Amino acid sequence: MISGDLSYILHSRPFRETSLLLTAMTREHGRIGLVAKGAKSGRKPAVQPFNLLQLSWSGNTELKTLRSQESLGGGLLAGRHLYIGLYLNELLTRILREGQVAVQIFDRYHHLVQKLSETEVDVEPLLRSFEFALLDDMGCGFALDRDGLSGEPVAPDRQYRFDPEQGVVLLLGHGGRDGGYEGAQLLAMAAMNYADTRVRQAAKRLMREALRPHLGLKPLISRELFRGHIGGSGASI
Repeated sequence: MISGDLSYILHSRPFRETSLLLTAMTREHGRIGLVAKGAKSGRKPAVQPFNLLQLSWSGNTELKTLRSQESLGGGLLAGRHLYIGLYLNELLTRILREGQVAVQIFDRYHHLVQKLSETEVDVEPLLRSFEFALLDDMGCGFALDRDGLSGEPVAPDRQYRFDPEQGVVLLLGHGGRDGGYEGAQLLAMAAMNYADTRVRQAAKRLMREALRPHLGLKPLISRELFRGHIGGSGASI
């Protein structure tokens, strides 16, 4: 039996009459699947997303049995920040492998969820930073201030494209601006300077490109929900 591992619930769905199937991200044991027996019966406290939990479970199969849970408090998310939290949970559910231990990812997620509970915080730079760090932790990170092919520093007055294998690469020929990234925008991202709206838009587009190979072709449900919530403009995810 595993006792008291710090955890967050990334996803839950009904299972039989009174139980839930949970996808949890634990700090010491990675992503695991749990069955929470009687969780819908009212006999046990509900396990809620965005709350830091101490979970205990047992079992030798891929699906473990939840034995106890204790809430350590956490974010009560609402509005735009709730949809961003749902995006984070779906992103990690899709990317993390079963049993993959990723302490750094857990700690970054914990920090970001805490920030999401603060209504006045500008979360978009923090979200982009989380996505960049997630790619780095997966071994797929890339530099924003250096051409991944030539090794030359990114020039602010040049155009670049994203290559899944090389990172940002100088855009040759007369490709124009469609699909490319201005060097000045990449350097602003590297410096975590998101004051310019165009830099934010470019960073969001770049992260979508970089994450796409790891997410597959199925659209993210949270992204569609967010688009409906904000009416199709100003989305940060």
